Amino acid sequence: MQPISLVQQAMVAIRADHLDAAEEMLKEAVRANPADEQAWFLLAGVVKEVHQSLACLQKVLELNPHNEQARQWLALMQEETTSHGIGELPPTEAELAIPRLGTVLLERHLITREQLQSALDAQDAAAAAGEHQKIGEILVQQGAITREQLSCALVALDRLRQVASPVPRLGSYLLDHHFITAEQLQAALEAQDSAAQAGHPQKIGEILVQLGALTREQLEHALREQHRDYNSLFQD
Repeated sequence: MQPISLVQQAMVAIRADHLDAAEEMLKEAVRANPADEQAWFLLAGVVKEVHQSLACLQKVLELNPHNEQARQWLALMQEETTSHGIGELPPTEAELAIPRLGTVLLERHLITREQLQSALDAQDAAAAAGEHQKIGEILVQQGAITREQLSCALVALDRLRQVASPVPRLGSYLLDHHFITAEQLQAALEAQDSAAQAGHPQKIGEILVQLGALTREQLEHALREQHRDYNSLFQD
């Protein structure tokens, strides 16, 4: 007879309404195997904070974008948090410190305020027609910036976003570990953006491996570091 797994033990604890015990088991399970989709899904239902539940569900969808239960649950939670005002909390000081793409381009004197306003107007018009267009792509289409300038600005934003997030993005990890250069990240972000525009979204790590900028071992090391910091969100 095979020993019962941590996830199975947690399920027994949940049925017995021993949620604290289940939470500890599931935390241990995801630490041991960060790719355990079921453990992340169950953990979303027993953690005490809303932001922890949301993070768990987002992790489930990262592992399996086709998990409809997680997708529906996440959408419901996001709707509920917004309707109860949780989603309308004022931005943190760190979030306020992070500029949007337009601000970065303005500060680098790559566009004028008039060009930004023109792009925003075009974005609003597209949204009214039921189309979603990124402000950067509009600026490129209008000839205000080049695609290379857009990529540079996106790299800057990727670096800045780690200030507001308890877990830095993968690109930041790779830069901090000197596995890639800013130029390589820029090229990968450009490739990722092109793939998304073509309807074929790709993960930044996989693109870097495909481009030869990163080895599979380096990618796995950075992902482990990211998972370690992610799991620390659930430490008491």
